[in-house]
Amino acid sequence: MNLWNITDFEENTAIIATGGTTCSYRELDDCQKQLAMQIEKHSLVLLAMENEPESLIGYISCLANDYVAFLLPEECTKDTFWKQINTYLPDYIWISKKKWEQWKGKEKRNFKKCFSLMKYILLRRKETREEVLHPDLSVLLPAPDSHDSSRTVRLSRKNVIAGASQLCEQWQLTQGDRTFLSFSDNYFYALSIVHALLLCGGSIVFTEKNMEPQLFSQLVEDYKITLVWGTSQTLAYMKNDISHSMAQKVRLFVKMQELMPDSAADISDAFDEEEKAKFFFLSACSEPATWISSLSAKDRQTKQESRGTALPDSELVIIDEFSNTVFDARREGEIVSVGGHVSMGFANDYQALSEEDRNSAILYTGISGYLDEDGYLYVTGRK
Repeated sequence: MNLWNITDFEENTAIIATGGTTCSYRELDDCQKQLAMQIEKHSLVLLAMENEPESLIGYISCLANDYVAFLLPEECTKDTFWKQINTYLPDYIWISKKKWEQWKGKEKRNFKKCFSLMKYILLRRKETREEVLHPDLSVLLPAPDSHDSSRTVRLSRKNVIAGASQLCEQWQLTQGDRTFLSFSDNYFYALSIVHALLLCGGSIVFTEKNMEPQLFSQLVEDYKITLVWGTSQTLAYMKNDISHSMAQKVRLFVKMQELMPDSAADISDAFDEEEKAKFFFLSACSEPATWISSLSAKDRQTKQESRGTALPDSELVIIDEFSNTVFDARREGEIVSVGGHVSMGFANDYQALSEEDRNSAILYTGISGYLDEDGYLYVTGRK
């Protein structure tokens, strides 16, 4: 399964690394094919993600060749790394040479180096794992709310494509779009942006983990960024460091917003109406392949407390205590998200990776709320 049509985008810039080094879609495809030749079909590949092109090459190779990608964020510790390996028994590890030298211990005897590409190496487990992965399983992600536990979210190929398609349609993304990316904070949702840009042929610019505020506006200008996404901190950078003229060049601002109300002041109100019109406020849960609702800044003027409406090709439903659909406007119940973006469910160990889809495209959020007469979502608390 390819997320993009390489014949359409092969000359486009896929990756821009720190320092300005670029990689076209054709070069990205060539590299991922080299890696793919070393991996057996539908293997579980643990990816130790860093802000390097090799990380994305490994991930794309998994998506394109029917491997299951198990992503660990950049801030993952050595203890967590080995804990996840011992819990999920990956067939391969894709990791930077530098990090492997720092993290390898007595467990390294279970793996053998079989390939290297630039700064990264591929390690293969010496003993074959007997358990069979579910044929639809594509991506395994540590749950963003799991802290130090081994709980992961299982995404299918359908989930990945559905989430990417939703964002492409919602934001009208094109191959001219570019965004910053860091596989550190909010990596769970960063992948949604990666999927969408790869689907439309856009470009991904890697940045340092902790970007200095004074550099933010200069990087936006230098790399011709069109899509800025993130939390209130990102908006604070824009408010302080991006001029009015530059803000008009950035086509879309996105503010991540948890499904539960955010007590922080809404920084976006500091922008003028023309700039603020580019904002979307997105509500997150820990199980879908992307966000579950979106509110434009324009709609926020009349729906200020709302969490917005469902993303394209998905639906928000309210159910009562008997699991019956609530059709009356403003009647409170549990918020349910329905669509192809809803994951296959959680896993706690490698045995769960063979289990069937527990959600069947229906996510019971455990959050209470209601829909108004226009279908806009409002959150009232937790069940």
